[in-house]
Amino acid sequence: AALWGVVAGAGGLSAAGGPAAAEGGGRDSKWNGKWSDPKHDNCERTIYISFDGTKGKLVGLDSADGPEGACEAATMQSKWSLPVRLNSGDADEIVIQETRRSVITRLARGDGKDSNDVVVKWVGRGVIEFPDGTQWRKRR
Repeated sequence: AALWGVVAGAGGLSAAGGPAAAEGGGRDSKWNGKWSDPKHDNCERTIYISFDGTKGKLVGLDSADGPEGACEAATMQSKWSLPVRLNSGDADEIVIQETRRSVITRLARGDGKDSNDVVVKWVGRGVIEFPDGTQWRKRR
């Protein structure tokens, strides 16, 4: 519940069904919501899209034991957030701006760049696909 309060006050971002969505403005994006990441089972992955549908953030929790750690067994988790952008509210692609860690593996990228844009495609029926073929499914 506390997470929703923080998100609702942070730039009008909302996830499907959250308090910010009920406060009005814009239609709900298909990208909004919680996602299952097969490379990080049971680790939080939530996309929040702004009311205008062109920007937002991806918020995640990883095991403090590192990228390979299991979230359900972790007593400590580290939170991260990455900016996202879309061309429109119903776009079939979203761009995630990675920092020094890969959004897919959560390992250091090692390419010497501070950031990198990752284009993720909407496959359909609540499935998105990353450039390496990894697919996340929307949680119900």
